[in-house]
This record gives sequence, C-alpha cells and structure tokens, in this order.
Amino acid sequence: MIRHRNSGVTLIEVNLAMGVMLFGVLSVSSLFPVGLKLVEQGCLSSDCDFITVMARSQTEMLSTSSGFKFAPLNTNPGQLEGRLNEDPPKTGTFKGPISCIRIKDGSDQAKMDWKANDWVGAYMLMTGGGEAGRIFPITANDGNRLTLSVSIAGSRIRKFDSFRIICNKTGTPCIPSAFLGDSDSGRTIPSINGLLLKENDGDDDGPEYKQLSDVRKSTASALSDLTKKYKNSKGLGVMSYAVVLDSPKPGSPGLYRAYVLIYKDYTDDTKTPWATETPVGSNTPIFVNPKPAEYVPFFYRKPSLLN
Repeated sequence: MIRHRNSGVTLIEVNLAMGVMLFGVLSVSSLFPVGLKLVEQGCLSSDCDFITVMARSQTEMLSTSSGFKFAPLNTNPGQLEGRLNEDPPKTGTFKGPISCIRIKDGSDQAKMDWKANDWVGAYMLMTGGGEAGRIFPITANDGNRLTLSVSIAGSRIRKFDSFRIICNKTGTPCIPSAFLGDSDSGRTIPSINGLLLKENDGDDDGPEYKQLSDVRKSTASALSDLTKKYKNSKGLGVMSYAVVLDSPKPGSPGLYRAYVLIYKDYTDDTKTPWATETPVGSNTPIFVNPKPAEYVPFFYRKPSLLN
C-alpha cells in the first residue's frame, strides 16, 4: 500500500508570512499621518497666501485715504536686523537687556551700533527660531542690547535666533490698540479677528461653504460674535490677521515695508500677541496667544500724488 503525503505549510511559515504582511501594513499605515500633515500644511499655506493678497490690497487702498499718515524716515543708526547673542533663562522672569549681534557676522565683535533708547516704542519681530513671527514692544536699548515689555523666560527663543526691528512711531499706528480684540478703537490698519471657512445661514439646507472674502464683517464686534460662535463648532479653525507697518530707510524713502501676521485659532481676542500670564504654582509667565502660523513681508509705495 502506497502512502500519499499531503502538502501544507508549517506554523513557522505561517508566522513568517504574517510577519512580512504586518511589516507591509505598518509601512503603508505610517504614511497616513505624514500625508495628513502635509495636506493640513498645504491648506494652511493656501489660506495664508489668500490672506496676504487681501491684506496687501487693503493696505494699498488704505494708504490712498486722507486718514492714513505715512511714517517718516527711520534715521536711527545701526542695524535693523540681528541675532540674539544669549539664551534667555528657562524659568523666572526675564525681559532683558538681552545681547544682540549683527545677522551677517556671528562674532562677539559684531556690534549693532545703536544709540541708547533709539528703539523705545519700536517692536522686535522674531524672524527665525522657535518663536518666529512673535512680536514684542521694546522699552529700552543700549548699544547692542534690547529690553522688552514682557518676559521671554521659558520661551522657545534661543541664542542666534534672528529678529528685525519694526519702527513706526509717528505714522499710522504700527499695531492697532485693539489688535484683534472686540473694540474698533485704534483699528486704523487692516486687521480681522475671524476668517470663517464655513458659515451656516440658518436655513434647513445645512452649512454653506463660501469664499473667505464673503464672510468678512464690517465691525470687529460682529466678527468677534461670529468667531466665538464658530470656535464652539467642533473641528472648525478660525484664521485671524493683522498688518504691521514699518518706516522706510533714507535709501528708499518711497518704499514702505509691512508684515502680515496670520494666526490660526487666536486664543484670546482681547489680548495682544505678546500678552503673558503666570500659571498657578509657577513663577514663569507663558504666552496667552499662539505665535503666528505665518508671517509674510510685503512692500507698498507711497502714491506719487502724495509725494
């Protein structure tokens, strides 16, 4: 009698096959978080591009009105751009003075050549590092050090992070007094505290998807009401922005620089971007509002008829 041997697979082979399949599944699934992150960044970038174009158009339109006051030339000596030359402490309170060096030379001899207190009332805009886009009022300075209005201890600011000084003391206010708040007082340059990506008009047909320009309201209080309403909607982000105006230098007196600070889900509309609070049980203040998702520079010219 001839015995027939049945072919099959062993438990070891089954385990090996499952291991190979598991490796493939994990490899493919790991691409999803990366893909979603890239999609989110792409959507944010598109929104920021749209906001920048709109903000620039508003600035150019506003600059032709009789109520707009162009800033005088910035004749202060020294460098406008630089890098920090020390780390702020990780705990406690530290407003400065913090040492600065020229952005093009990392040596300790690269002084900023400022005159004492020339930058009082100006702003330090971080252009690099973990707090890029964060802006701080300057309360004092000497030849190469700045003192700020709020503490930067415990922040993500580090040595060699780059910054630019924004100076606009007597022109149309560089920073509106209300910034993104409820009040219209001092709101003399383009700013908005809510760009809604979805609006429900109350009809039974559900939410309507509109262009960002369609949901801009005429007053800050109206925007604030909408912002608060839609922030309570699950998964809906609200974009906000303000335009920061800068004074020209003597080499280009008719060319003005501005920055669009674009925020996603600005936490407290009544407080400035540099506002801090100290958590219970801590001695280190933290920022109330997030840093900008993007900050975008642009240039605009003084109309020739106003020269």
